[in-house]
Amino acid sequence: MMRKNVMSAVFTPLLVAFLSQSAAATGWTQCNTGETADEVIAGCTAVLGIGETRSTDRARAHNNRGLAHLKAGRHADAIEDFNQAIAFDNTLAVAFFNRALANLRRGDFDQALPDLIDTIRLDPQSATAWSVRSQVWYAKRQYDKAISDASKAIRIKPNNALAHINRARAYNAKRQYNRAIADLTKAMRLNPHEATAYLNRARAYHALKRFDQAIADIDRLLEYHPNDATGYNFRGRFKLEKQDLAGAISDFSEAVLLNPDYAIAWHNLGYAHWLSQNVEKAIANLNKAVTLNPRYAYSYLFRGLSNTKLSRYTQAIADLSQAMRLDPRDSRAYAGRAEAYAATGQIDRALADMDMAMRLAPGNIKLTAKRARIAGLAKPASSASALHDGTAASTKPGLTLAPGSLGKRVALVIGNAKYAGVKELANPPRDAKLVASAFTRAGFTDVTLLYNLDQRSMRESLIEFTSKAETADWAVVYFAGHGIEVDGRNYLIPVDARLRNARHVSLETVPLSDVMDAAGAARKFRLIILDACRDNPFRRSMKTAGTTRSVGRGLARVEPTGGTLVAYAAREGQLALDGNGANSPFAKELVRYLDQPGLEIGKLFRRTRDAVLKLTDGRQEPFTYGSLPGEDLYFRPPAN
Repeated sequence: MMRKNVMSAVFTPLLVAFLSQSAAATGWTQCNTGETADEVIAGCTAVLGIGETRSTDRARAHNNRGLAHLKAGRHADAIEDFNQAIAFDNTLAVAFFNRALANLRRGDFDQALPDLIDTIRLDPQSATAWSVRSQVWYAKRQYDKAISDASKAIRIKPNNALAHINRARAYNAKRQYNRAIADLTKAMRLNPHEATAYLNRARAYHALKRFDQAIADIDRLLEYHPNDATGYNFRGRFKLEKQDLAGAISDFSEAVLLNPDYAIAWHNLGYAHWLSQNVEKAIANLNKAVTLNPRYAYSYLFRGLSNTKLSRYTQAIADLSQAMRLDPRDSRAYAGRAEAYAATGQIDRALADMDMAMRLAPGNIKLTAKRARIAGLAKPASSASALHDGTAASTKPGLTLAPGSLGKRVALVIGNAKYAGVKELANPPRDAKLVASAFTRAGFTDVTLLYNLDQRSMRESLIEFTSKAETADWAVVYFAGHGIEVDGRNYLIPVDARLRNARHVSLETVPLSDVMDAAGAARKFRLIILDACRDNPFRRSMKTAGTTRSVGRGLARVEPTGGTLVAYAAREGQLALDGNGANSPFAKELVRYLDQPGLEIGKLFRRTRDAVLKLTDGRQEPFTYGSLPGEDLYFRPPAN
């Protein structure tokens, strides 16, 4: 009996050791050669679960598992594994390189660059690392460094097609087109199916105005890659250069059919229709382009010019004004708006725009002739002065205003509550209606009240409001709903936003800067009032979206200048309450003081602050940012 126990005590550790070695061997096989990402992850995890594995082996297992996560698109998990690999073995060059790739997949060039530097330090003969770092320098617009790194990669591995392509892209950026063509021709010989080689050589030929050769390269690209929307878009551009409008329209149409979210292709299709005088089709396509990319000035420019041709002058002026804000140096926008102003009898504005166009394009004979024609339309001063009446008078009992004492004051009021995918807010529509009514009682010339706007509607309302602000003394915007701060910038959230990733914020929302720009055209005073600092459900969902962007709490402070005031319902980093009653605490107290005659604006907001602080037991402190002009400003001046 005693002998049996002794033998068992000896045998059991040996059996455990044998089983551990067997499990380790199986795990390593999967970790190194697994056919799927899940198999590799399972094998590497098994290896890492064995306690006595050497540090270098643990590093290799983490690296392999990280690669599997990377292939599966799980970038954050991949980076965590590469971090562990480097912690166990800081000489493992491949782990630094793979971590750089993971950051590049996330679009984070700044994080990738130090890892590529370390990769090259540890393995200076890695042609791939030199080539990839060349791409990073190119993305950062450091073209000489990109050329140097690509050249090093080519010296190490002369048949590296990707390095030749990378160097050619940098040569193209430096307008050294013949050098680019030589590199790309070599890349095509090395890899005849590489689409980017044909595309970049076509761009070089186009820059040299060798349009037939550019088109021939895209033809070859499309032979190998018939569903490449980018190829069709570029071939359409080259056909425009050859005045082949029908061919260009066909190619642009194919591009948007293959990729319906291809904003620049929609713009190009609209532009081609504009050139062919089909302005209705041009507008339809440019509408799509603007929806997909609201920051592209040229789409507004040609939509504005198209609307002018159709005598839709209000829309034309709004579009051309937006084109100017996005690209203030484009003389065509000023000349186009001048035509629209002239058509509506606003001759002084038309002439001012023509003067600006001529300053931007000196010596342009067509602009000189156009200005002379518009000047000939001018009426005598006595009749022209009545074109715009900027006075306002209040009929509020007990308050008599002299005509023109307040000037022309316009307001845009938005209440967003019915958000897609998150709980509906109770009060913004009621708050917006309450504030809009107060503006009307205060004698505003024009008050626009809107509810539950999606992104497109918000942008369109801002464009229309910009035109009103340009003829006003005051421009005021009030927004109630959700707002968000990302990396120190503030955004107002339309009701159709989903915001699953912090990188989507600028694409799905409306920047506060755009709202400030819309009001910024007013002559005397600009005011933005934001009851948008609520506890934001989008912020919580974006925390795990795999991005390093900083999503803040509440809104960030702003620094407006030149007679512009921005009022927050709660100061930066703080949350505002939606309220349990019919209105939010901020809206209720703001309107109470808006209705009081003789309350100067600075004091009005200070009193609102004190009242909200008291009402919320100190949890919410309204705050204003910006500067006021020297004169006293009143929503409702003192009664006489």
